Amino acid sequence: MAAESAPWSAIRINERHVDAATRISGTQAVRSLPVGDYLRGGTNRLALLSWASLPSPAAIAALELRFDDGSIQRIPSGQAWRCCALTIAEARGGDWEAKLDDSTACVEYCAFGAEPWDDQRARLDHPMPPVVLRRTFELPSRPIASATVTATAIGVYDMEINGRRVGDDYLAPGWTNPQKAARVQTYDAANLLVPGTNVWSATVAKGWVGSPMLGCEPTREDEKSFRAELVVRYADGETLSLPTNAEGW
Repeated sequence: MAAESAPWSAIRINERHVDAATRISGTQAVRSLPVGDYLRGGTNRLALLSWASLPSPAAIAALELRFDDGSIQRIPSGQAWRCCALTIAEARGGDWEAKLDDSTACVEYCAFGAEPWDDQRARLDHPMPPVVLRRTFELPSRPIASATVTATAIGVYDMEINGRRVGDDYLAPGWTNPQKAARVQTYDAANLLVPGTNVWSATVAKGWVGSPMLGCEPTREDEKSFRAELVVRYADGETLSLPTNAEGW
């Protein structure tokens, strides 16, 4: 089951507690939960609590059932669901489900999978694997005075030159909100280069992109990206710059 809700939420199936979330900095936090053990043959009842200090807390969810014969049944939230307004005290109480009377049809602001939240299930069930970027370049047999790599990413990255790790960082640039800032790292790469053919690669993964941590707004996984530049300075003063671009990568 995938759920995206207002800051505070809880889920119960057949009067059994499934999950609850505390404050998540007001973001649209996506969660996927296994609920097979809570279901039974015949009639089932799913209750989803969504509340916050907002005029109209909202939630979007889908229960997906996969059967042994390979068939799939999805039950998305929508106008067929019923709703009931609770006070804050009732919502925070442990018996909030008992106060639901199913008297009012839900107001559907958007269908599951439509704007503005899109199909969150696709992000959860089919996470994009890390992307490996790679290029080769040639260096002459000349004395090198210095060589540095400056890099950043939306997501996290690891770099190698000629099969050797660049720098000592793992999961650089670390946790950051890419909508507010991009942390940049600079590494010494002089001892990694060789005359002739060199291979420079970067592995880029989602990392904290789209995480609800500390107010980081959700971001689509396909928006992860990597940017870097290798600058080689020769002893005679000449400089070679190799940025990440469409040429050679």
